[in-house]
Amino acid sequence: MFNKYNFLDSDVLIFDTKNDNYEVLLSYFSSYLTKEELKKIESYQILKDKICHLISYVIPKIELGKKLNINPKEIIIIRKDNERPYYKDYDYYYSISHSDTYVAFVLSNKNIAVDIETRQIRDLKALEYVASEDEIEETSDYDSKYQLWTFKEAYAKYTGKGIGRYLKDIKESNIDLLHQTIFINHLVITLIKEK
Repeated sequence: MFNKYNFLDSDVLIFDTKNDNYEVLLSYFSSYLTKEELKKIESYQILKDKICHLISYVIPKIELGKKLNINPKEIIIIRKDNERPYYKDYDYYYSISHSDTYVAFVLSNKNIAVDIETRQIRDLKALEYVASEDEIEETSDYDSKYQLWTFKEAYAKYTGKGIGRYLKDIKESNIDLLHQTIFINHLVITLIKEK
């Protein structure tokens, strides 16, 4: 089950995998996956993680297949350690994010990244690692903290550098990229996109 939201002129698909059956999904989608991808999915110990990663491996192939009217089984995704995954033979970008049982996906012919988080009361001490003191002081409530966190995560995905202290110097106001955060029920979703 998924919902589609359009912002920044892009469709963001949000999958709620809470009621999905892993065995059924695996039997249906396994032919789309390489042996390495199946091995990686099976390596997760927690069932919801297996389901989220299965969806994360299959959806980029299915969605690009729909867009280009090609068989998703023919689409190859290159995954290298510490690098952003990419399509082998196609000039499209995609981004995946998961939180709890939710998976967010976006596809574009421009560089793009998405981050999704489920809002819940929790310690967001990790912000100290990626945000400046001024930014943290300006985030007085949980919504603004989540907005800041999802922005930093999406930016890290956009650049392909991953989470790091360099993010302290990156502010929403000083990047020359399109970006927007939306709140949907208990979800916070930030999209960053090339202009």
